[in-house]
Amino acid sequence: MNKKINNVLLCSVLSRLENKEINVSTASILLGVTERQVYRLKKAKNTQTKKDESIAKKPPLNKTDQATIDKIIELYKTQYRSFSYIHFHEKLIENEKINIKLKTVERILKSHNLVSPFATKKTKKKIKEILQSINQATTQDNEQNLQENNNIIFDPHDIHNRHRHIEDFGALLQMDARKDYYIEGHKWTLHLAIDVASGMFVGAYFDFEETLHGYQHVLHQIITKYGIPKCILTDNRTVFEYIHKGSNQESKNTLIQFKYSCIQLGIKLNTTSVATYKSIIERANGTFGRRLPQELLVNNIKSIEHANNFLERYLDEMNEKFAHEYNGKNVFKTSPNIEILNNFIGTITRRMFDKGACIRFKNQFYYATIQNKIVAFVQGTKALLIQTFDGRKIIVVDSIAYDAINIEDYEYSAEKAENPENELFISKHRVSSTDFAKYKEKHISSWNYYSFEKYVNAELEYIERNY
Repeated sequence: MNKKINNVLLCSVLSRLENKEINVSTASILLGVTERQVYRLKKAKNTQTKKDESIAKKPPLNKTDQATIDKIIELYKTQYRSFSYIHFHEKLIENEKINIKLKTVERILKSHNLVSPFATKKTKKKIKEILQSINQATTQDNEQNLQENNNIIFDPHDIHNRHRHIEDFGALLQMDARKDYYIEGHKWTLHLAIDVASGMFVGAYFDFEETLHGYQHVLHQIITKYGIPKCILTDNRTVFEYIHKGSNQESKNTLIQFKYSCIQLGIKLNTTSVATYKSIIERANGTFGRRLPQELLVNNIKSIEHANNFLERYLDEMNEKFAHEYNGKNVFKTSPNIEILNNFIGTITRRMFDKGACIRFKNQFYYATIQNKIVAFVQGTKALLIQTFDGRKIIVVDSIAYDAINIEDYEYSAEKAENPENELFISKHRVSSTDFAKYKEKHISSWNYYSFEKYVNAELEYIERNY
């Protein structure tokens, strides 16, 4: 019989029949079918009910077992409490060997009111209301969770300006620094550089403050590992750019160490005071700020020296996660030899000789020497002290370079001890052209020397005008 029966009427009649309120004959009359069809419908209903019950009782194949859930909750509460959900998920796979989906981790943690430190205000407010409304077993745990949520400050991301797409690797690097509590109780500053085209982190260095020394280390890492980039974009700090008020001429500006290094190496240095103009490095700073403190804690790193050693291999790990392919070509220039590079990445300071033919630098006294002989300049002679990246010191007087040797490290020769008037002090500070040419080739190198000499002469003119 193919008569179509109303489902509501069918369910009602079969329910009354099961409760013995009516018999099969009455049911057949109400449904308009034969008694045999009533028995078939009753059997079909019982079969479907049993099938539904078996499906409901059977657990899903991909269900996470309770032991794994408990372990995830325990790990997040103890070892990985300050990690973001994504960072914690990566650690579960890498370190704990727990292969689980990110969405499952988020669902498990949220079901136990464990909010990420980097969650949005809306999420934190919702979890806070839940914790306040439910009656937990211990008030102490409730207060601790609320305190953790209240101590987390979430800064909404501003809308970033669009920028021209860069396709060549090395065409534009963005550089910046971030000061934060990377280890408990101590604030360090992370100097960081990223390539715009590939999203690759090309240099990183820790220092106690945002310093020229930190940026020089980052620049040295970039050039030695990849080469000389075309352009660097950073913020408007006096480390990079400084102009006297009322002056637009570069020749009248103060001595800027980092900018001088970039000019000598052929790097264009651009600065901006708008954070969104260098949005890529700003977001990268946030990524390192969310991940690096936890990595240092897990690896039990407590000194800044060990942290800088850790950064060398950590950059490779971060590049594997976040760097991507670029459409252009590699435009990094071949770097000069290490001695020339160390000469250009350094600091230059103005000094005067005292009565003892010495100059003072960082509470230490230095002789100007050539071929291990002291050149005695009269008191008040103006000079430039160049400290190279590798720690060597050079004294420049009238465009002539001399070795700077600490007076405590200088050794008197045997000839001087026998005949005091024969050696040591030279009455005049001029040396022969042959000696000067050899010294220039050894210490300054002919590579871009005349540009260096022109720069030094300009600084000496500045000294004459203002000293």
